Amino acid sequence: MSNNERAAGASSSGKGMSTRARDRGDDLYDLSDVRMHWSGPRRAGAGLANLGNTCFLNAVLQCLTHTPALANFALNGEHKAYKTAGGGFSALYEMGEHIVRALNSSGRTIAPVAFVKNLRALSKTFRKGRQEDAHELARCLLDALHKKCVDNVRPKISPNSERAETSFVWKVFGGKLRSQVNCKTCGRNSEVFDPFLDLSLECARAKSVYGAFKLFTHIEVLDGNNKYKCEGKSSNARPHMTKASKQFTVFSAPNVLALQLKRFAYVPFGRGKLNHFVEYPLELDITPYISDERPNSRNGAVYDLFGVLVHSGSSSNSGHYFAYVKTATGMWYEMDDDSVNPVSEKAVLKQKAYLLFYARRNAPGTYEEVVTHKKKISPELRNVPDPERVSNIKTLERKKSAPVEAPVPKSKKDKVESSPVESLPSTSPPRVSGVGKASGRLRTPGKRSRLTAFDAAKRALLRRRLKRLGLGVTIDDLTHLKAIAADSPVRTRNAASGKSDESVKDWLKTAGTITKWDGGEQEVKKQSSKEKSFSARTKRGRRDYDEFDEEYDRGKIAKHKRKKTSSAPALPKPGSSRSSHRKRNPFQRA
Repeated sequence: MSNNERAAGASSSGKGMSTRARDRGDDLYDLSDVRMHWSGPRRAGAGLANLGNTCFLNAVLQCLTHTPALANFALNGEHKAYKTAGGGFSALYEMGEHIVRALNSSGRTIAPVAFVKNLRALSKTFRKGRQEDAHELARCLLDALHKKCVDNVRPKISPNSERAETSFVWKVFGGKLRSQVNCKTCGRNSEVFDPFLDLSLECARAKSVYGAFKLFTHIEVLDGNNKYKCEGKSSNARPHMTKASKQFTVFSAPNVLALQLKRFAYVPFGRGKLNHFVEYPLELDITPYISDERPNSRNGAVYDLFGVLVHSGSSSNSGHYFAYVKTATGMWYEMDDDSVNPVSEKAVLKQKAYLLFYARRNAPGTYEEVVTHKKKISPELRNVPDPERVSNIKTLERKKSAPVEAPVPKSKKDKVESSPVESLPSTSPPRVSGVGKASGRLRTPGKRSRLTAFDAAKRALLRRRLKRLGLGVTIDDLTHLKAIAADSPVRTRNAASGKSDESVKDWLKTAGTITKWDGGEQEVKKQSSKEKSFSARTKRGRRDYDEFDEEYDRGKIAKHKRKKTSSAPALPKPGSSRSSHRKRNPFQRA
């Protein structure tokens, strides 16, 4: 059964939908298609124009644009499957178009008009031109992206169903919290699992993100006015108010962890802000806060920081938002509306962060983890189905366990007998030093062979050399091209003189007298003293640069006091005409 038939059967029966037309079972999106790393180096995205108090929107969009999983999803064009037919607003499609446009417009400024016009589509409380909370916008935007993934499924399903938690957005940002309550009277344990797309941490009493996680997962005692109503272990038990303990832990860690530090608190005159510094690391390990996991667990959750959103101001209804993002090259950039500037890691870690974005390292089930697992498998068994893989493993083990016959070494007598045979001269022309294997493929007269580009160039060079000598000999007249190629000006790194070179030179001496040869050895005639003096006299006389020239160049001596030498003509006197030293122009008036 082909993949197309499986996809057609899945769509007709309503079992899953895929952006790549493959059968994924009950999952809406396959986790192995989620790419957590950048596919290649890319520069920082474009700056975003402020269209009237839209800095909160620009900062959130910059962090989502530089999320590798979302960027790879958009750059592959998978967002186009979620375009609304009637031309309405589709959050996932517009987000993909914005990411592609921003990443392909590095160094420029673009305007997020589609999101500004459709703020009310994200939340009824948003108003154009009014400052909004960046965390509230991020929550509403992620919910809209997830809802659009679920709306394309036929037959329709609820966005809060278990199957809806297999969408692309949920595979990237989605996780689960476990709330466990233990009754101190009857010992009954109650567990509730809550899905989330981001986590909000209390930072009023925390100095770091780790401290905020400890406060988030600490055991809370329910007593006094806050007692717990237990239903009892058995069905016949009566409900009773009792003392209990409650604890939150991370049951399912997301691939992209979005954290909010609760800096805004309600005060009598509005929402105040906590402006103290909260330390956050580049590498975050939340393994101790995962349900039933140990710190050295194999399935630990370690995250790398790639986005920081900062609020500058005293309240949520005023101030300014900007972001710091990590690009595909590993560089950090400050994204402040239309301004994009590179910054250092130290500057990033000193900010009073409001939102933090972390990407999970070695995320299980993702594309990078699957590829790494396949590389560990031997090449013989990589694409073999599971039933056949077992039998092939057994055959490979048998081959490895079978004894290998070692080659029988030759005796000394065999070596002695074979040595005179090997020392006999061969009837073929001798191999010339400095000529590679390619020269052995040259075409000989009467035999057709295919020439390589290197051999054709060498042949053309030899033809030009022979033509320059004027001996009347062509390449076709030569019987041993290898010998000629060795003495040609074409040299190699391992060129060395040998017996074959001498034989070629003897042949050239018998062929004719060579007056000039670019690559060969030339006989240099000694010049007599008369010839040397004649050549010196014929050369153009040039006066040496002396101390008078130096003083003249510095402006310390007049031109008429310049030293006169016999080898160079005297300089004209000041005020004298220079026309006598030149030819008269016949077209010039006297």
